[in-house]
Amino acid sequence: MGTPLTLSRTIAVACVVLVAASCGGTVASGAPSTPATGADEPTLLWPAPSDPLERTVDAGLVPAQKEFLINHVHSHLDASTAAA
Repeated sequence: MGTPLTLSRTIAVACVVLVAASCGGTVASGAPSTPATGADEPTLLWPAPSDPLERTVDAGLVPAQKEFLINHVHSHLDASTAAA
């Protein structure tokens, strides 16, 4: 009979720990708080195409009239640059 009470206390303690951890202050680090901007950094700009639906059809895909939550499909483009 002690199991439900022990489980309740464990859940309560876990919640208190999570709340206390999320209310922590700032952590000092050596990294700057704002990104550095300079002429030596590469800038990549990929503007959105003016005809995304036409390109979708040209790629052989069939666009839907609206988004669905049951089967939500989209793609990602991951781009990385080599650090010098």
